[in-house]
Amino acid sequence: MSTIQQQFKELGDKYGWDPITVAWMTKADGLGASRMQDFVEITADPNRFDAIATMIKPTSGAYNELQQASRIRQAWKDLQDAQAAANALKKRGQDDTDLDALLTQDQLDDLADQHHARYKVTFPSTIAPGDVLTSRISKVLDKRLLMPKDVWKTKTQAQQQKAVRKQQKVAENVEILTHEPEEEDDDTPGLALYLSKLFTLLLAYSVAGVKRMAAGGTGAAPPEKRTSRSTTYVQCPLDVVYRYYFRVQDRAYKLPATQALEWVQERDESERELWTDKFRNSESSLGEVISETFHQREAMWEIPKQTKAGGGPKVGGGNGNGGNGNGNGASNGNGNGNGNGGGNGNGKKGGGKGNNGNNNGNGNGGGRQKGAKRIAGMLRGKTKLCSAYQKGTCDACRPGQTCKSGKHVCGGVMKSGRVCGGAHPACECTNKAVPR
Repeated sequence: MSTIQQQFKELGDKYGWDPITVAWMTKADGLGASRMQDFVEITADPNRFDAIATMIKPTSGAYNELQQASRIRQAWKDLQDAQAAANALKKRGQDDTDLDALLTQDQLDDLADQHHARYKVTFPSTIAPGDVLTSRISKVLDKRLLMPKDVWKTKTQAQQQKAVRKQQKVAENVEILTHEPEEEDDDTPGLALYLSKLFTLLLAYSVAGVKRMAAGGTGAAPPEKRTSRSTTYVQCPLDVVYRYYFRVQDRAYKLPATQALEWVQERDESERELWTDKFRNSESSLGEVISETFHQREAMWEIPKQTKAGGGPKVGGGNGNGGNGNGNGASNGNGNGNGNGGGNGNGKKGGGKGNNGNNNGNGNGGGRQKGAKRIAGMLRGKTKLCSAYQKGTCDACRPGQTCKSGKHVCGGVMKSGRVCGGAHPACECTNKAVPR
């Protein structure tokens, strides 16, 4: 049996063709196809398959003409769609397909070996970038086609192992490659997860950029010393991406928990977009671009005084016990105590002992804030939470409902990393799993 006959037999088996239909496709007095493209180009009008089925129908014997017309049409349409998808990829250029292809195992091992030889560090699979990410970045650096990367879609080696790519065979030499729906991260999409994924992405730049810089017109670079500029020797040094990451981390930890993620993500994305523009429109290496931009945009990472941690509105009141004039205040707040023996007293935990009668005692609270210690800005499904509601200052809608600023549920982060999600603000959370 010839190859083309085998292909049509497989196509007939897949779509339920009658053996008479299968044979007609390659018979000299039928279609006489010598390749699959003869069938694909049989007509441009899908309504003509009724007439084709009539042509195939034998002069004697049972043959369901209407059914066969429908099944021939199904096979023809799927092959047309597969060819259209292939043509669309070609129109986008060879780069996209090439960039998505993995480097060979030898190439990946060579990058890993060079990176270890230079920095003497290794990373666990939950942090190390996946091979797909490393391969793509290596190719975009070589072709100078750097593009902004969505941090949330960064995959580690551990996550890559869970990914599934599905191949559906339509006919011989015709396959459709699809991706199974990506599983959501087990962790809450908050600041900690963003910083973790950003670290993995920057590490991928370092691994792919471990290649040596080409020698300039003055010859090879002098031997590298501790005080040497690392960008002179490799395309994207680890110390350069470390410096950028630790600045992001430092600013994130200095901001209030409800503001940190949005503030950091906005500036990080803007800075990495500048990397793309400079890298694609210059001859500088990625390490040189990152280092230069780091200093130029330093002012953009200055935290405004009104948003620094501890500089926001004071939360919590104080209760005074009459007689001794003791005022108990909450964290970051002022405690006002009323008592017959009140006065002005300052205590570490908000207590003040007064000496004068019938006065108000003011104690400066220094205890822990009531409610959640850490507050997420969104739920796992990236549903935004109302930050004002977390403080108990938004009454635009009832608990569990959504106002224009976000959903009214507790954003307290539990020890497991998940969000409480209860119908109460974070400042009033009593969930035992949420650290105070």
